[in-house]
Amino acid sequence: MSFHAELVLAVETLDRLVVQEFHWGLVQLTNERNVPLGGMLTGQIRVVLDRLHHPVLAAWMADSYKKLDGKLIAYGLDGMSITRIIEFEEGYCSNQGMYFDGTKSNFATGLSLLISAQTLRIDGVAVLTNKSQL
Repeated sequence: MSFHAELVLAVETLDRLVVQEFHWGLVQLTNERNVPLGGMLTGQIRVVLDRLHHPVLAAWMADSYKKLDGKLIAYGLDGMSITRIIEFEEGYCSNQGMYFDGTKSNFATGLSLLISAQTLRIDGVAVLTNKSQL
């Protein structure tokens, strides 16, 4: 295994969720010449989990007003050292679906989530805070 990552949500009844794949990004609106219009629009984290269903995650997606805090922790090759922590506050689950990759021999399917966060911190540094735009 080249890396190990976990999604930790601020829900007491939920254990750490094993992540197969993740991507985080920042989104800016641009004009017709692809020049940024100013300010970050949102922070997004896309994760693929090694499970097909979880009731807490399904309830998060079903409630358009539900916000959760959490973090994504990526571990190094030794499985213990932390290489990256992506923390989010007031995150909405804005997309949830099934992930399928027919080229993999193991973990061919998983639960895909798109988390849209109001505040995003990468390794403890705040890179996005949308609270003033609400």
